[in-house]
Amino acid sequence: MSWKDYINSGLLELYVAGTLSAQEMERIRALEKEHPELAAEIDKIQQAAMRYARQSAGDFTLPELDESAFETPSDSLQNDPTDHVLQLNNDKNRRWLSIAAAVLLLFASGIAIYMYVQVSNLKRELVEIKTERLLLDSVLAGQLAANDSLLHGLNQMQRQYAEVQEHINSASTQKILLKGLDIDSAAEALVFWNEKTQKVYVSASNLPAVDQQHQYQLWALVDGKPIDAGVFINSNNLQVAKSIARADAFAVTLEPKGGSETPTLEKLYVLGEVAKGNS
Repeated sequence: MSWKDYINSGLLELYVAGTLSAQEMERIRALEKEHPELAAEIDKIQQAAMRYARQSAGDFTLPELDESAFETPSDSLQNDPTDHVLQLNNDKNRRWLSIAAAVLLLFASGIAIYMYVQVSNLKRELVEIKTERLLLDSVLAGQLAANDSLLHGLNQMQRQYAEVQEHINSASTQKILLKGLDIDSAAEALVFWNEKTQKVYVSASNLPAVDQQHQYQLWALVDGKPIDAGVFINSNNLQVAKSIARADAFAVTLEPKGGSETPTLEKLYVLGEVAKGNS
């Protein structure tokens, strides 16, 4: 432990009170000589302890003593010489009383210093508890916010799933299988189109993998003219495409990333016609 660590450790109060082990007392004493900042902190604690001691002890004064209580009348000895009375010198009495008072004051000061150390430690522990409480409150608030965000995300996913299910199961929705052409006869894609709502979902059920510079693009064919229905990723999951009001057929081409204004016919992978009477 460095000298800086001692300042906030609570050991300096115990050092001032003299309740540490001899080894620890010697170590702090050596550090106190080497580091003026540590010595100043120890002096501050000592001053605070002494103030606390004075406040705890109050105004301590010796009671007035009747000097006659320590004297034996001379005529008493004359009248009864056999009565052996021990006479004490008044100055010696005062000195012993002063020593006793000093011992009592020192004892009271020691108790006061000990109480000061305990109060200081309790205050430090209280600050640590409050700090930990603030940290826990902060973590709890963050966790609650994360839970709220997660719950919101789950609710949104449930709503989207319900919308997809409603779209697929609707009697107005056509399931259109787009089959592979000469470029890849094994390729396939699925389109779910609802003419009433104009919503379109697409699934790349079996399209070749592509590099990062290209994307698949869905087209709706109306009277032989292509209408952009948006790009999508190569995934079996249903993906929302652009709304289409009319369609005779749907097709998928491979285009540069971001899509094209017109389809690249050399990269036409799949094509599927809309059932007659539904377009």
